[in-house]
Amino acid sequence: MERLSPQSILNAVGLSGETQNTSLTPQRGSTKEVGLTSQEAAKARAWLGTRKPAETDQAIRHSLTSQLGVSVNVNREWRYPEGKPPYQVTTSAGIQAQSLDNVRVAIGKVEFASVPPSHEEAELMVSQLQQVLARRASSEEAAEVGFDAYVHCLRRHPLDVAQAAVMDLANEPRVGNAAAWFPTLPELEGVCRKYGGDREAMLEGLRGWSEPKPEMVEVRRLEQEWKALRQRASDLNMKVGPGPATDTGARGERLAAAHDAEQKSMAAREAYLAAEKALQ
Repeated sequence: MERLSPQSILNAVGLSGETQNTSLTPQRGSTKEVGLTSQEAAKARAWLGTRKPAETDQAIRHSLTSQLGVSVNVNREWRYPEGKPPYQVTTSAGIQAQSLDNVRVAIGKVEFASVPPSHEEAELMVSQLQQVLARRASSEEAAEVGFDAYVHCLRRHPLDVAQAAVMDLANEPRVGNAAAWFPTLPELEGVCRKYGGDREAMLEGLRGWSEPKPEMVEVRRLEQEWKALRQRASDLNMKVGPGPATDTGARGERLAAAHDAEQKSMAAREAYLAAEKALQ
């Protein structure tokens, strides 16, 4: 059975002479496609076409944090299917941000990195799967209808996710070296979700984010202040060195500094807990 190579998948995505764009910042153009201009979509495909989903997700998180101060924490849960290995699924994403304006820019960045394959690209990927995987018998009419459904399935996901799913289905050995059959539609959708779950959760989390109340912002500020003072106290305690609980000279000065830092850390903790309790 023929093995699908990464290059054959890359050839499926038509870069159309576009210069590869390594930036997550969209460029403005004229016509729209899934919220982006046609020029933006072409640049996004050129960028996504050479990356794996995990690389894209990491680049997104780094860009949001470093450029916008928007932190994304992806939440996952374990699933334990009967007779199959356990696996994790992405359930949601927690968002921390300072302003709605920054979140809106963040949404644009994630949308840029979520551009699906074009219809032609998706058709070529499905055709490649048909060529390398065994197919169960079906009528010509049913096969044609099914082909369109598979194309539509791939186009519900970002380009790099669709590529990864096709590579996985074409090349990964089956359990017990079973025959590698052409996937059912739910199987294809499942593999796409495996690779694209984080990005979908990021987008949903950002779209559902609301600006925190001033009281909550103050609680988070007090929490960060306490953690910083706690770390400082820990560092100073490490520098005291072995010896009695009280001392004089240089070590005594280190003991006093560590004690003072501990007191400030405890006071900051009390202030943080009091502010958090007031919100309940």
